[in-house]
Amino acid sequence: MQTEELYIIEQFKTNFEKFKNKNIVLYGIGKNTKLILDNFSDYNIVSLMDSNEEGNTIYGKRVISKKQAIELNPIIIIIARFSVVDIIYRRISDLSDEHNISIYDISGKLIKNNLDFKMIDDEYFSMNFSDLKRRAFASDIISFDIFDTLIARKIYEPNNIFKIVENILLSKKIYIDFYKNRIDSFKECGKYADIDDIYKKFSEKIDSSYSHEIENIKKLELDIERKFFYKRSKIVCLLKSLKKYGKKIFLISDMYYTENILKDVLSHLGINEYDYIFVSCEEKAEKEEGSLYKKYLNYLKENNLNGKLLHIGDNIIADVEFAEKYDIPTFYYLNSNELILKSSIRSLLSKSDTIFSKISIGLIKKRLFDDPFSLSDTKGIPQIRELKDIGYLVFGSIVTNFMIFFIKNIINKRIDLVLFPSRDGYLISKIYEKIRDKFYFLPKCVYFRASRRACQFMNIQDIDDIKEILNSDVSGDLHKSLEYKLNIKIPEDLKSREDINKFVLDRADIIINNSAEQRNYYIDYMKDLGILDRELNNIAIFDFVAKGSVQYYLSKILNINFCGYYFATMNLNEKWDKYEFAKSNINTLHGNITSYENTSEFSKNYLLMETILQDDKGTFFEIDKSKNIIFSSSRNSLEIECISKIQDGIIEFVEDFIELVNILNIGCDNDFCDDVLKYMKYCVKNDDLKVLTADDEYNGIDEYGIWSK
Repeated sequence: MQTEELYIIEQFKTNFEKFKNKNIVLYGIGKNTKLILDNFSDYNIVSLMDSNEEGNTIYGKRVISKKQAIELNPIIIIIARFSVVDIIYRRISDLSDEHNISIYDISGKLIKNNLDFKMIDDEYFSMNFSDLKRRAFASDIISFDIFDTLIARKIYEPNNIFKIVENILLSKKIYIDFYKNRIDSFKECGKYADIDDIYKKFSEKIDSSYSHEIENIKKLELDIERKFFYKRSKIVCLLKSLKKYGKKIFLISDMYYTENILKDVLSHLGINEYDYIFVSCEEKAEKEEGSLYKKYLNYLKENNLNGKLLHIGDNIIADVEFAEKYDIPTFYYLNSNELILKSSIRSLLSKSDTIFSKISIGLIKKRLFDDPFSLSDTKGIPQIRELKDIGYLVFGSIVTNFMIFFIKNIINKRIDLVLFPSRDGYLISKIYEKIRDKFYFLPKCVYFRASRRACQFMNIQDIDDIKEILNSDVSGDLHKSLEYKLNIKIPEDLKSREDINKFVLDRADIIINNSAEQRNYYIDYMKDLGILDRELNNIAIFDFVAKGSVQYYLSKILNINFCGYYFATMNLNEKWDKYEFAKSNINTLHGNITSYENTSEFSKNYLLMETILQDDKGTFFEIDKSKNIIFSSSRNSLEIECISKIQDGIIEFVEDFIELVNILNIGCDNDFCDDVLKYMKYCVKNDDLKVLTADDEYNGIDEYGIWSK
């Protein structure tokens, strides 16, 4: 596996050799900036940039301001982890937007403000709910289409339900190629078929040994459908208001559901305010040939119902063209699938080929497009304004995706106990408990205090362990980092590594004794939590994005071999002395990500997600004799409130998802989740997110903002 240093050198040479004689400014003052300066002395690197070091000289180069950069007219190359490239770009984007200065990342990508989400001019976006309401209240007799008008499904397309039914049947060892045979049966039945006709044809297609299951399978399909139906609340509210106002209300649908089934579905959703239902399978007539409208008009005539008509629906042919052929005025609006296709998130549909993605789209469209005019005045860009909606729409699918991976592994590996270390394990532990309520056989879990700093410190048993810390790379302030890791005050006048190391090693006995004391307190704390119960043979541990340090040090402190399950590992390569441990004991959903390889939206946004997953406390620093937890930092109340609301949205998405389908019967879809993160994040319109911060006390890096689009 390629080392980070080699990767940086190769990327810089490959991507920027063509600019070697142009003015070059490097943004960043970390170790990789020094690496580039040392290896590319023949390049015209004139200055550095860093918002906190302007005016200083670092590595022999002046750190300049934005104003000075404008005078140089250079190219700017951001030398930083991809997870913070967008944050840095936001600080200096005016240099690109207003002064045409090209800004690149280490991969050679020219960074610009997002231009992929172009606004769309469409006549439909000039309409709004008031237009519909005005037309409806000006009419006396109003008819509504049912499916995708009054009610819709929490899945991308209706036929996707058949895939879910098929998965359930397969889990019961019923092998009848349900999806294909169910679709073919509908096609072969011809016009006006009802659900019974379809299943009669279906029974002719499958092995006769399953004939006794036909009624059960039909019931299963109907039950699954009912779970997925939801009312389009704004349109249903209009219907109820019209009925209350004394208007005559009729429902007209081309559907294989009988009237009784339809009434039951509608009643279950609280829709009872209508005078009559016209359904194609019972009337033996269709909207899409006009004959159902003819029957509707005859009914009005026979019952002396006169007045101004209006038909409301989402199908331009069945609900508009054929209705108007019978002189019925119409109001056409887009269903939620068509709204997605007209919106800036339409590219999500290009990867929606799994059950996971189809249900996720169903939940997203319900949340975003329940109102058929939600894109009015937005030029096709959905507006996500509420913090809870941000959690639901931006992060809900990626967390649910991980939970599927996680739960399946917990079951397959016969795990006895699941551990969730603070702080990253907080939200996942809460979600795990909710899933455990549904799958009672899952093992118990424990959320407990741990951190890389505390676990490493408690593992110091000799001078070699101290030297390991002293010799490790530090990307921020060396003094702050070592003081934090070793709980020791280092004089500020000590500048060189050699002097600092000598100072620390002279106090090795104090550090080793403090470590032993902390280790004993911590072991007692873990005993109280039941984690050291020797009857537990197979213990899993969660982490978000990490090398595996917490897991490694905990396994040494507690003498337990944990099985790790992470979203991803970070910067894992053979150069790390614990590489073999991590390789053998950690399982990930997103593989290994690195600071300088922008392989996915997840890798770009993991710092943001990490903050959102955490609890409201600071980083665990140490524990005292009375088992009181001491934190090294704290969070402000605005950030806590912001995170809490986002977490509520994520939890709601997971709950909605697991109510619809058995997650043990479906697979993960990383690519789709990556697209959701990309497209939905761009739709966020909420300045409260600016309070979100991250820090890296371990590496001596102060708090910094992490929200960018």
